[in-house]
Amino acid sequence: MAKKIGRNEPCPCGSGRKYKACCLSTANNSEFQFRKSRRAHESLAPKLQAFALNDIDPDIVSGAWSEFTDGEAMPKQLAADGPMSVLFLPWLLYNRLHDLKPKGINKPVAMTIAELFLVEHAERLSVDELELLNSSILCPFSLCEVVDTKPGMSIRLFDLLRRIEYEVVERTSSTDLKSGEIIYCASSQVRGFRSNVATGPYALRPTAKLDVLRLRKFILDEIGKDRVTAGTLHEFEIDIRLF
Repeated sequence: MAKKIGRNEPCPCGSGRKYKACCLSTANNSEFQFRKSRRAHESLAPKLQAFALNDIDPDIVSGAWSEFTDGEAMPKQLAADGPMSVLFLPWLLYNRLHDLKPKGINKPVAMTIAELFLVEHAERLSVDELELLNSSILCPFSLCEVVDTKPGMSIRLFDLLRRIEYEVVERTSSTDLKSGEIIYCASSQVRGFRSNVATGPYALRPTAKLDVLRLRKFILDEIGKDRVTAGTLHEFEIDIRLF
């Protein structure tokens, strides 16, 4: 557990000011938003997972697992906190397009499981659950360099493919990750609060950065443009995931 910072202690941001006169108000708001997000996630996640495993054709889920793991057979019992599942389940629910049939529609439609869940269960969800769900749908995965961490609070990331920098509130990983390491992740934003929908269980060493930049050049050469967008990340999702 991260050590709590005293109000009169030096601010961990390095400004030289006391914590109460610097980042405390931001931290309090961040903590409030974090708790709201965690409550929404903890109530929404089991509903979504049950919907995917019980209401969706099992062949769709097992086929997605085979695709995600490059041919492995899906285990009978999928551990939600397993090293593969922490990435697979968000990808399955929010990112991968499946041929699904919403009620009242005769032909299958290319959509995510989360989108179908939203169509069929929106009236049963809280405002916070709806906001979290909408922000997470089609949230692209990328490879991000850890710029800095505030242990127990947040991580500043630099998306090496899109060349954008942002901060995510993260309690656990922020105590383990080090500057320069590279993670595979997807982040969403609700009311200015950004958090990771999914984070790879293992970080790449800083020496992998050159290979990531080579991947970026490959992508740019393929699309004939000078900028990688969220749409580009979806288009090259397999290349990025198998990196």
